[in-house]
Amino acid sequence: MEKTWIEIDLQVPGQWIDLVCSLFQEIGSTGVFVEERELDTFEPPDPAEPYLPVCSIRAYFPNTHELSSLKAEIAEKLKELSRFTPQWIPGPVEPVLVKDENWGEKWKQHFQAFRVGRRLVVSPSWEKIAPQAEDFIIRLDPGMAFGTGGHPTTRLCLESLVEFFDSASPPKNVLDVGTGSGILAMAAAALGANSVLATDIDPDAAQIARDNIKANRLSCLIEVRCDILEKIEGSFDMILANIFAEELMRLAPHFLRLLAADGTLILSGVLKEKAGAVESCFLAAPLVEIANRQREEWCCLVYRRN
Repeated sequence: MEKTWIEIDLQVPGQWIDLVCSLFQEIGSTGVFVEERELDTFEPPDPAEPYLPVCSIRAYFPNTHELSSLKAEIAEKLKELSRFTPQWIPGPVEPVLVKDENWGEKWKQHFQAFRVGRRLVVSPSWEKIAPQAEDFIIRLDPGMAFGTGGHPTTRLCLESLVEFFDSASPPKNVLDVGTGSGILAMAAAALGANSVLATDIDPDAAQIARDNIKANRLSCLIEVRCDILEKIEGSFDMILANIFAEELMRLAPHFLRLLAADGTLILSGVLKEKAGAVESCFLAAPLVEIANRQREEWCCLVYRRN
């Protein structure tokens, strides 16, 4: 029988693209495409306002969802989102069934190799590159998981990670929460961690992470668990979490439970307008904020335990 997918097509202003893409992925989308569209309007743009194109976001979901419940869930999430986007009122959500046209391969043309710091290179698994003498190349096939390294939240986390591993006392054991494609866990292992525990509540993401880790010959250093953080035990020199601000705040007690003395906590996936709420959540904790990296509308908060 011919495979079909559920497609959602939504018009979104440029400044909200990353946020809406992340929202779709949180709900369960296995593929998101962004296509710039011209506005069908004769109203001239305001020269005082920066030009941000309106784009079409097409999100694809496995045809295992009930259409009406998926529509209701997306509408509710967009309603919550609109509290932070008063300039944009999301249009109606109309899920449709579409035939499988190998859309899962189309995004690959936008994923290219890039360098983070002096030693780490992230490259698509299908691209051939010539490494320098000290390079460690992470070859990545994200599949359905979130995390090519190109998104600002992942890049911020990678930059913070690299900085600590270049220090005099790099972390020995690392916890990666919400590992996705496994990119952060692999970066930690490649840069010198003795052991890394990577967790994700999505079994598909966990399997993709395992596949990427095996392909990079890092299985001896990284364990992947499909489990909630509440069930994780241990003590970690570094904890990485590139997830939504609300989840970072909810999981704060568990970060503190698992973070070793003098350990480093790197929190990414935080919109600038939510950074204050995240910082307030961790204000009473035995932590010192040592960095606040920013890129586009996102920020990455770095803490050291007292």
